Amino acid sequence: MDKLKVFLIEDDLVYNSLLENFLQQYGNLDIKVFFNGKTAIKDIKANPDILISDYHLPDVKTDDLIQMYRNLSPLTKILVISKEDKMDIIAKLLKSGADD
Repeated sequence: MDKLKVFLIEDDLVYNSLLENFLQQYGNLDIKVFFNGKTAIKDIKANPDILISDYHLPDVKTDDLIQMYRNLSPLTKILVISKEDKMDIIAKLLKSGADD
């Protein structure tokens, strides 16, 4: 079985490493980490199976990032990690194309 290709975007170095190590426990994942949205956009044609992104990125609005991935890699499952609990932000991200 092929490994699932996972893109992880998190600008915090410690949290990025923590998430990567957590995901590696599942074994059948090919994880590529990014520390900003622009570098993840450059790799969009790699068509990851899963995109996991922090909501607060330093260089790209997350809803714009989601829309780009949704348009150019429509089968990618998109998950957004955030401490935000405001329903309007959650609704906006889901409307942009996030899966969760």
